[in-house]
Amino acid sequence: AGTFTLTWNGKTTSALAYNATAAAIKTALVALDDGYVAADFTTSGTAPTWSVTVPGGTVTGDGTGLTGGTLTVVVNP
Repeated sequence: AGTFTLTWNGKTTSALAYNATAAAIKTALVALDDGYVAADFTTSGTAPTWSVTVPGGTVTGDGTGLTGGTLTVVVNP
């Protein structure tokens, strides 16, 4: 249960549910309003393991809002 956030190029997404879909993660990244569009991101997988591809930069995750679990972010180059 709980939530997590992702930070990409210094901008942090809104809180995402522990069982967010890959599509919801992509929507949250696009919403960062940093000039990138949906086609620039690729997300796949299902909770609790997702794969995220971004156009350069580093993705990090904060799972401190998760209850009874940890967050692992797998970034594909």
